[in-house]
Amino acid sequence: MQGKNYFGVCPFHDDHSPSMSVSKEKQLFKCFVCNKGGNVFTFVKDYENISYIEAVKRVADKVGIPLQIDSYKKEDNKYKLEFEIMEFATKIMQNNLNSSEGNNAREYLNNRNIADSVIKDFRIGLTLPNNHYLYDALSKKYDVKKLEELGLINIDGLSGYDKFVNRIMIPITNLNGEVVGYTGRIYNGEDAAKYINTKETIIYKKGNILFNYHNAKNYIRDEKCVILVEGNMDAIRLHSSGIRNVLALMGTAITKEQIQIIKKLRVPVVLVLDSDDAGELATINVGEYLTNENIIVKVVRLNGAKDPDEYIVKNGVDAFREAVKYSVNYFDYRMNTLKNDKNLNNTEDLVNYLKQVTRMLSGKDDLTKEVTLKKISEEYNVDYDVLKREVEFGTPVVQ
Repeated sequence: MQGKNYFGVCPFHDDHSPSMSVSKEKQLFKCFVCNKGGNVFTFVKDYENISYIEAVKRVADKVGIPLQIDSYKKEDNKYKLEFEIMEFATKIMQNNLNSSEGNNAREYLNNRNIADSVIKDFRIGLTLPNNHYLYDALSKKYDVKKLEELGLINIDGLSGYDKFVNRIMIPITNLNGEVVGYTGRIYNGEDAAKYINTKETIIYKKGNILFNYHNAKNYIRDEKCVILVEGNMDAIRLHSSGIRNVLALMGTAITKEQIQIIKKLRVPVVLVLDSDDAGELATINVGEYLTNENIIVKVVRLNGAKDPDEYIVKNGVDAFREAVKYSVNYFDYRMNTLKNDKNLNNTEDLVNYLKQVTRMLSGKDDLTKEVTLKKISEEYNVDYDVLKREVEFGTPVVQ
């Protein structure tokens, strides 16, 4: 405490000496390095990466003041109709799964150890073999062109038919938990694409979303790390196994928008992408993008299974937790991948490897450079100063 103000480490930048001042008298905070400042609601909003209204509700809950947040929502929500339609469609799909027509689908999910509580958590539903069912139900209330725009139906002449037919439906939600799209999965061994996804729409931009964010954000804060996987089913499997701090990319690429979402969480990332060649390439690319944003990244590569879902089914959740426990720093992982297809007893391969490592070091901090250069100097009996000059004057790796 200095004078009337409290001082502490600022959580909004990489702060190693207390630079945030908190005034009890004024009820304000201010960081003198990154210039973040405001009141308690601003702090919670930015720290939790939630809306201002949600921050007000969060603070009210903390001090025991009942607050009905719905009454504070703007009535002129730009996409109010679109979210209403998607909510209604989701409820129809949930009802389908809970009906007698959903018995086979529920049995399929339960056989995969996806419990009813998890089905409820993710609002998993079902579309029926009748390819007019959703169309008939929704077109009684809503304009068919709007339904088509949202990727729920296809229009054929004067009529229409359902986009998703006889599939288990996994809702995709935005950061606020509103349904914006779906992943539809076959479950009866049909001769069709295993997964189909909602096309991008006015409310669904894939690059702006991380699957399971709304469910996972508080667990991520508690666990102080986020596990990042490729697929929706991987996230659902981890959640159902008691690992709740998980997000899914819904693919192998990562966007600038997704990186910013992760960055605001201010926790390390554990990458557990698929074990195939595409997953390895994605691990390298995603890891590079994240580390370039000063996000701590660790890597887990699972053996004997194509993805976390299959790995846990085969080996159990304890084996997965153990793999995460022994995750490796991204930079060490990247150095190991550079050894692939090289015989380091061969002079040409060794020189090529050392050049790649020194190029990769050119953009790193001084401590990383120093530790790595000493390590490889000793390991390969190469003069430290030669390696250092290669870092300083060599050509940086272009990612």
